[in-house]
Amino acid sequence: MEKIILSCISLLILFGCAGNTVHMSKTHVEEIIFNEDSFTYKDLSFLSEKDQREPFYVIGQDGYYYYIYQCNLYFMYKTQYLYKFRTYKDFKEAVITGKFAPYFFSKKDFDRESLPKNYEERFRLDKKVYDYYLRNGSDAIIKKYLIRDKGRRVYLFKKNYKQDRIMTIAYCMWLCCRSKYFPGGYVGEKYIIPQKVDD
Repeated sequence: MEKIILSCISLLILFGCAGNTVHMSKTHVEEIIFNEDSFTYKDLSFLSEKDQREPFYVIGQDGYYYYIYQCNLYFMYKTQYLYKFRTYKDFKEAVITGKFAPYFFSKKDFDRESLPKNYEERFRLDKKVYDYYLRNGSDAIIKKYLIRDKGRRVYLFKKNYKQDRIMTIAYCMWLCCRSKYFPGGYVGEKYIIPQKVDD
């Protein structure tokens, strides 16, 4: 949980230190404007700390899946899509429902070191895992790929799977029951917290 808070803070610091700049992406057909001046730290004050850390899985314009927190989503709205959507609520609904695929910046978009990263994880959907989930459900995913830790508080991955497989498993668990994925910090391992923890 501490890592999530640090991620959000790091994201905000990264953009706070970048200065007054408007960037243009040259790598995509649709011209994307990145205006960091349209975002301030106070902008997130309407969201509670818990809401800022609410996770989402979003398909980007490049066809990759992105694991993001609501603070990332709001930052993206304010710095990239303020001109395109009337309200954040409209933007969020369009992105979450898949009606609009946002553009996620990558290192190649800028020539400088302080680069925007408006996501937590980027991955390709592992079709084998996803198809298995669609055919068999979440209980089968748990049995095949996950184990409970000794305290039965979180799910750990059975093997050191490749990143696309890990993230697809986490995505399936989010689809079925809004389980949260954490990229590390619990005994140094990646893990999933079930929405409802069994006692």
